[in-house]
Amino acid sequence: MDHTDLDDRFVMATFDQTSEDVRDKGWDNVREEQRHLSNVIAFYGKIENGGFGGFYFDSEYLSDMLNEFSGSLKAVGAFRAEGLLRASTLKFEGGVVPPGMDARISVAQTYPDDFDPFEELDGRFYVEAEPYISLLADYIRAQPTAFK
Repeated sequence: MDHTDLDDRFVMATFDQTSEDVRDKGWDNVREEQRHLSNVIAFYGKIENGGFGGFYFDSEYLSDMLNEFSGSLKAVGAFRAEGLLRASTLKFEGGVVPPGMDARISVAQTYPDDFDPFEELDGRFYVEAEPYISLLADYIRAQPTAFK
C-alpha cells in the first residue's frame, strides 16, 4: 500500500488518541499496540530529524529503550529499519550502547570533530527503511480493537 494523505491523517489521528491515552493512563497502562505505534513514530521522527547520532546523543531516554524500539519496529513490519537500528549499535564498543546520556556523550567526545560514525547508516536509512506511515496504517487497520 502506498503512502497517502489519507493514511497520514489516519495514522496521526490515531497517534493523537494514543498520546491522550498515555497522558491519562500512563505508558505502562496502555495497550502494547499503542506503545508500538508511539515508538515507531518516535524512532522515525528522531532519525529523520537528527539521524542515528541524534537518536543516541540528543535524547535522554530514546536510546535507553533500544530493545523496546526494536520490538516495535518488528511488530509493525519495519524489518529493514530494525536492521539498521541493530547495525547502529555496532558503532559502539562491543555492540553495547552505554546506558544513560552522559555515558553516550562521553563516547561521542572521543570521536574526531569531523567524524560521524553514523553517516553511512543515516544515508542507508533514507534508501532502505520502509515507509512507516503506510506500515502503521496497515498495522492499525489490522487491529481495530486495539485503537479505540
